[in-house]
Amino acid sequence: MRFTKTLYSKIHTLQRVIKKKARIQRLAKLQPVANNLSQVWAISSIGEPNVSIDLKKSHVLGCSIDLSNVNWHMDIQSGFSFPKQRFDTIHLDQYFNKGIDVKFPWEVSRFYFAIHLAQAYQSSKEIYYYHIFKTLVLDWIDNNPFLIGVNWVCTMEVAIRASNWIVAMNIFGDVCWEDTSFIHSLSNSLEQHAEYISNFPEVYKKGHSTNHTTADYAGLLFLSIALQEHPKSKKWLQQAVAGLEECIEYQVREDGGHFESSIPYHRLVLELFGYSTLIASHNDVIFSDNYYHKLYSMFQYTAKYIDHNGEAPMVGDNDSGRFLVFRRTREQNHYYLLQLGKQLFGLNFIEDQLNDLQYSHWLPIVKFPPLSIQHQPIPREGFFQNIDSGSYIFRSNKYYVFVSLFPIGMNGQGGHNHIDMGSFVLSMNGKPVIVDPGTYTYTRSLEKRMEYRSPHMHNIMVTPDEFSSSYAEGYWDLQNYPVLKKHHSTSDNLEVSFLNHLNQAKNRFYSFGCDGITIQDFCKSSKITSFLHLADEVVDIEINEGKLIIENTIEITVENATFELTDYDVAIQYDQAKPANKVVLNSINESSIVFEIRILS
Repeated sequence: MRFTKTLYSKIHTLQRVIKKKARIQRLAKLQPVANNLSQVWAISSIGEPNVSIDLKKSHVLGCSIDLSNVNWHMDIQSGFSFPKQRFDTIHLDQYFNKGIDVKFPWEVSRFYFAIHLAQAYQSSKEIYYYHIFKTLVLDWIDNNPFLIGVNWVCTMEVAIRASNWIVAMNIFGDVCWEDTSFIHSLSNSLEQHAEYISNFPEVYKKGHSTNHTTADYAGLLFLSIALQEHPKSKKWLQQAVAGLEECIEYQVREDGGHFESSIPYHRLVLELFGYSTLIASHNDVIFSDNYYHKLYSMFQYTAKYIDHNGEAPMVGDNDSGRFLVFRRTREQNHYYLLQLGKQLFGLNFIEDQLNDLQYSHWLPIVKFPPLSIQHQPIPREGFFQNIDSGSYIFRSNKYYVFVSLFPIGMNGQGGHNHIDMGSFVLSMNGKPVIVDPGTYTYTRSLEKRMEYRSPHMHNIMVTPDEFSSSYAEGYWDLQNYPVLKKHHSTSDNLEVSFLNHLNQAKNRFYSFGCDGITIQDFCKSSKITSFLHLADEVVDIEINEGKLIIENTIEITVENATFELTDYDVAIQYDQAKPANKVVLNSINESSIVFEIRILS
């Protein structure tokens, strides 16, 4: 009998389903092993929590949650509650494109607020912060039995929740450790979390991994260290360390950028690797030299892409995902990552790096791993070219530009990047001026998902034919991605040439001057429309003699094009959008547009 690839694939899929069912049946009979939790996260000192603590409410994806009455299965935006049935019988795709988003109950169940409650307790010694934490954890356990409900569907969510519980209980300290009945309940649930992750890590065909896989192994690492007395602890630890080693090798490019081609996801994955390394080092768990060097390069990359305010561009997908949250800051603030790098390596990653003690005192002190490199802090000003990850950053004392030339992410699958090749963001005098519109949603609306990934929602040129083109069939694939043909740069300019899927050649030239930038767009075979999406904070806009004057400090002049001011919605975070203005430039009689953006003296 002749077997085809399709038949082999079907057989392989069936075998995987059978194995998964067998694991589920085995886990359903799991009897907890009596074991004690270990103290694994010793904070450096106690200070102000630097988070706004409301005893009754928490804020999740821009929505207020009543902590005295949490529905752990509800998407609060739609009011829909996911069914309380065994996780493998919940098929999430049946809820796609129906105004429902599973990310909301997942985000609530990550328990970011647990660390905030622990910080508030340590700063005030008010016992009710602990009572709230304990009540919420026990309520979650009661309403989410092992393997039942939507909060057991995704291994990444299991891992992040467990890690937040572990760090929070360690920050609470004695008040938690002395509550033996609660520790017993928490220990049993954490054992279930560990068994789940160990059995269902999100490793895909041919060993492909993503940020989900990294989160899985990060969570298993936290659990294996916290459950040191469990008979499977060593096995879990070996699995976690090996998994993290494989993930950092597979996912992190040589210049330190993450392979999913998204700055927000770079932040998430750096948190996963960084905090995993922190708890590992604090508990004498060692990684390879290659692991430490890759991690170091991720901090170096971060030091290049932040602006003068420590904020990052929303280039690529942004689902507001985090691992552990010790401070509530603006969504785009990434400066704290440099302090995490300093905590791990004892190095300043940018010139004149500020010590963020209000953040670092919640982290354990660790022994620095050896690095066989000559370290130099990244200069505050300069032109930083990251060829592997496809990002170019110009930072002067007056303005900041990030240019995206990301390759298609996830080794060609395009899971979390957008059709944004050649696009840029700009801040001047520390204020965002031209921004990326963000992501808005994944599965709540396919139309919105497609819209926010499309070329016309980025600061690039678009040909008439591209407006009607399709760039994906689903929510995470990406098709018709541009092909970069040439890029050339000097100390003060960048020239980019690429082909779109219609075989139309596009050229963009950036010139970086003392007071601003000049950009020239050209497409030989077609007229073009170029877009400039203004930040929602930009509200004072005046059109004067064919020029745009922004808040009396910034001037935009245009050649070879008409322009109009219209509105759009910028997704300032996942599931939340604000009205803003955009400039639409249409070429006149030819296929070239030139525009200059400069600071007025």
